[in-house]
Amino acid sequence: MCIREVLGFGLCFAALYYFLQDELFTLWLAITLSLIFVISWLDWHYQLISPTPCLFLFFLGLFGAHQEFSILTISQSLESAVSFFSVFYIIYHLSKWFYNKEALGRGDYWLALGIGAYLTIEHLPLFLFIACLLGIMAYWISRKPVLPFAPFLCLSLIITSAINYKCNILATLKSIMFKEWM
Repeated sequence: MCIREVLGFGLCFAALYYFLQDELFTLWLAITLSLIFVISWLDWHYQLISPTPCLFLFFLGLFGAHQEFSILTISQSLESAVSFFSVFYIIYHLSKWFYNKEALGRGDYWLALGIGAYLTIEHLPLFLFIACLLGIMAYWISRKPVLPFAPFLCLSLIITSAINYKCNILATLKSIMFKEWM
């Protein structure tokens, strides 16, 4: 990484703090986004995902649930993470059996464990659909024979979280407006 990326991250995190005005939440969000970026970058360049940063992402998600930074409770976060891991573990073994080689890497199911700590189980189909759609679009554009999946999983986490955040704000506004009419 060169100085440009470091300064870019620093400016982004300063802007986050400026808008959020909460030191711990900003730090949690900054570390989460940095970790997602690093995992994506490593997988894109080396097609390698170590379980260690994925487990760190998982524990960071649990910490966020404990601190009430996310909409999930700790038990929901844990349940969701295990569900994401299980689904990806099954996909890994089914694709390995069907294609007689690894179509999905082992690091992808460890990453799913970490990502699952941030999203509810109900978001799994949308999350997986967005990740696959992004992967297909990247394949059409790049025409590379093999593409790493982690960058699309991480980008799908951000998109799904943004959709969830927007829906929560709209639901809150709707309930407030509904109370005013009564």
